[in-house]
Amino acid sequence: MSIREDALDAPGCYVLALIVSKNLEVRTRSSFFQIPKGVYFYVGSARGAGGVKARVFRHILRQGRRHWHIDHLLGAEEVYVSGFYAIPSQKEWDCEVEIARALSTALKPIPGFGCTDKVKDVSHLFECNHSLEECLAIVYELLREKVREPSWFQNI
Repeated sequence: MSIREDALDAPGCYVLALIVSKNLEVRTRSSFFQIPKGVYFYVGSARGAGGVKARVFRHILRQGRRHWHIDHLLGAEEVYVSGFYAIPSQKEWDCEVEIARALSTALKPIPGFGCTDKVKDVSHLFECNHSLEECLAIVYELLREKVREPSWFQNI
C-alpha cells in the first residue's frame, strides 16, 4: 500500500476503517440504524479547505456538531477509527459514488446510511464479516482494481 502525504491535503474521498465493539442503535435526525458489532468501512468526501485531512481529523477528533450520519455513529464510544484510505480527486469526478459501488460488490451495505445526498447509492457504510486485517486487504484490492490506488493512513 502506498503512502502519499499529498493525498491528505488534497480534496478527494476517504474510506474510514471502523471497529464497532458492541451492537449499537444509531439515531440521526431522520433515520434509525441498527449497527451490529463488527468491522465497517465508511465512504466520505472532502471538497473544502484542508482536503481529506481536515475532514477525517474532524471525524477522528469528534469535533463540531453532528451533521452527517457518520457523526452520529462516531459519537458512540464503542466505535474506533482504525485508519483510513485516501483517494485524491478533482471536483468533476464523483469518487464517493464510484467507491460505494465498488465496496458494495464484496461488503454488506447498511441501507440508507450516509448517502441521503446520493439518491442512487444504497449506502456509504459497509459491513465486512472478516478480521480487520482481511477486511483491509479486501477493501484495498477493491479500491485499487475498481477505482484507483489508495493511500493508507493510521496512527495519525
